Amino acid sequence: MESVKLFFNDILNKLGYLFGMFVFVPNRIKPYLVLILFLTSVIKYRKANIKKLIKKGLPLFVLFFMYFFSLFYTNDLNLGIILIIRMLPIIILPFAFSVLGINNTEIFFSNFKTTFILCLVTYSLFILFYLYKLDCLFGNNSLNYGYSYITNEFYGLNDHPIYISSYYCLGLLLIIYEKKKNIFFPFFSFAIILFGLILLSRKGSIIAFIATLIYYIFLNKKQLFKISFIILASLFFIFSIPEIKNRFLELTISEKKSTTSTGIRESILENAFKLTSKCKFIGFGAGSVQKELNKEYYENKNFSFVKENYNAHNQYLQIILTIGFIGFLVFLITLIYLTINLHFNKNYFGVATVIYFYILFNTESYLQRQNGIFFFSLIMSLIIFSKKEKENKFKFWVKKQFSSLRTYKFFYENK
Repeated sequence: MESVKLFFNDILNKLGYLFGMFVFVPNRIKPYLVLILFLTSVIKYRKANIKKLIKKGLPLFVLFFMYFFSLFYTNDLNLGIILIIRMLPIIILPFAFSVLGINNTEIFFSNFKTTFILCLVTYSLFILFYLYKLDCLFGNNSLNYGYSYITNEFYGLNDHPIYISSYYCLGLLLIIYEKKKNIFFPFFSFAIILFGLILLSRKGSIIAFIATLIYYIFLNKKQLFKISFIILASLFFIFSIPEIKNRFLELTISEKKSTTSTGIRESILENAFKLTSKCKFIGFGAGSVQKELNKEYYENKNFSFVKENYNAHNQYLQIILTIGFIGFLVFLITLIYLTINLHFNKNYFGVATVIYFYILFNTESYLQRQNGIFFFSLIMSLIIFSKKEKENKFKFWVKKQFSSLRTYKFFYENK
């Protein structure tokens, strides 16, 4: 029995390192990583504390189950089922880490961080070399030309720059919050990953990252100089590369710009926002949203949007269109609850991560693709299940607020 236990512990340790390398794992292989972790956790630890699992994993589970119930009224059941299958990591990963327990999840997370940062540095260097080979760094070909190759080619990885940028941002936050633990050459790693982030020039991701840095300053005012330097260095890189600078300057132009990335996004958001008035309180269902969006694009003569099959490019609008305003409100409440809970448990990296996604969701339908679902589910599950909750402190704060309200009401009524 002892040898079997050691065998499974060894598998778990290696899985932590393997998951950290997911940026180099092709999309078709990623589901098998989830399956291996699930089977390993179930075989080794057959019992799960369902009550604790539901309580801690609720912010992740709630979206999945609301999408699942929307299958009962969607007009395209087949597309809905495909989306639900794609979303399975949102419930499988929290379940697996809950079954593994806090200690094993902490070890897994520690091993994950080590290889994750190392792989991001390597990935950044590969992208730099790739863009150089495509002749995109010195003006002969545009960076947009290079981005299309990164999305559709790039050694068969086929990952979209927005997702790559989100990996970079969370990697940078890990380096900041880890304070050199488990990170090889932290300053060098940070500089290379930051340059990779700016080179991909995803505006929403960079703005969200800077917002999390401001949150870090509030937590640790002694780091004001260091964080200010990082922000200024980022701005320097952005405005020293003309093509990237122009992408950000688009945000300052008020007139409608249908041919720029910002202008296209504005038009998409306008169409999606109009469509929310037609989706009632329960939305169109998981399988019908894209067809309804395409109808809206067609009615507003945005024929290129129909051809490109653009989603809402805003996770909040995407959720409203799928499960309605009621579903969106439930999802938002669970996210706020998660943020407060992480703050009271002094899980500041967790709070920073949630803040990052709060902001990023305004510019991307991040959870529509497998890569976004996988990474969001993985990083949030690790954050939630690798720390022991100080539940009493949170409950005490809630009780204190209600007690204060009752006291105020008593004095007001007996004036």
